[in-house]
Amino acid sequence: MDGVAAEAAEEVRDWNDEDGRRWSRNLQPLADAFVEKYLAFLPKQNYPIRTGVHPNTAFGLAFALDYAHAAGDKKLEPLIVERSRNYFGNDVNYPAAWEPGGEDFFSPALIEADLMRRVMNKSEFALWFHRFLRGWVRINPNHLCNRRSSPIAPIQNWSTSTV
Repeated sequence: MDGVAAEAAEEVRDWNDEDGRRWSRNLQPLADAFVEKYLAFLPKQNYPIRTGVHPNTAFGLAFALDYAHAAGDKKLEPLIVERSRNYFGNDVNYPAAWEPGGEDFFSPALIEADLMRRVMNKSEFALWFHRFLRGWVRINPNHLCNRRSSPIAPIQNWSTSTV
């Protein structure tokens, strides 16, 4: 499911007012269509997309997993967990020094880690995370690029505002 559509469908599902109920009803056909597409596509996808932009597999799966959990979708949720473990469960020694890429607006490594914390228990995730980001380095965001013209500007602005 498209990350934005999944997030919207999940969010309005819990609103307790008429606007929320109307939005939820109106978004449900879109959510149902995305669920069907995921159920058909995920078993065929052999490799994840690992970019730092919207097509990133972990990015979409994290939102879709949240939606499946909130909706109680007993077909989609276990499929996402299985595919996430298949795509990312054996990842080790992520080349964090390669981040960020010139087009990235989020960290592919941290998006992957965010997904895996959702599909693993705490102790399993701690072991996985240690193996995955063993060589994590600290980057000075002020030396990355021109903040006004680069696609990475949102991540730079976020990182410098949270330091």
